[in-house]
Amino acid sequence: MTFITMKKSAIFAMKLAELQLLQEVGFPSPIFLVDDVMSELDQARRKNFSQLCGSLGAQLFVSTPEPERTPLRFRECRIFSVKEGEIKG
Repeated sequence: MTFITMKKSAIFAMKLAELQLLQEVGFPSPIFLVDDVMSELDQARRKNFSQLCGSLGAQLFVSTPEPERTPLRFRECRIFSVKEGEIKG
């Protein structure tokens, strides 16, 4: 695991802790945006990431340039693609 990957993992863990704290004190679930996290994770970590995200109870937007590396759990969700400035979904 590279330093960049460890840094991104630590930031993601802090954001998840923040989300859980907000939920515990009664805030409604926020929208959670995750940009290109899949390319930084190995297969086991991608699976763990998808399972954890599924348990959040929050609306989740994940962007990736490599949809084939996305865990199956995310492929079952609504998927949008952007090509040449046009959104398809």
